[in-house]
Amino acid sequence: MSPSTGSPHDPCYAGDVAVEALAASRVVGSNAGFVLDALRLSQRHRLSMWDALIVQAAVAAGCTTLFTEDVQAGHRFGSLEVVDPFTGAARSPRALYASRPAAKVPSRRRQSL
Repeated sequence: MSPSTGSPHDPCYAGDVAVEALAASRVVGSNAGFVLDALRLSQRHRLSMWDALIVQAAVAAGCTTLFTEDVQAGHRFGSLEVVDPFTGAARSPRALYASRPAAKVPSRRRQSL
């Protein structure tokens, strides 16, 4: 695959944009403790294991809002609130975020390859 020319018409451009977005994102790692915490969430809140893993990742990342239709809207897990993206509450995201403090995400320095 050849490197992108930087033009939106270049087939590699979309891939470059996606990789740049992922490189700037915070990735939540998984380990045995993470999975055990998700298992406890699953048991305590009667979630599927897959949904519990998603909730656990959001909690570990310090998120305050989780948009999903798979977990009961309005349910709270500490400071994390579940919002169904297909209801009226999700149609006005500014109202959702206005009352919440911004999550502090540590910056990651980019490393050259």
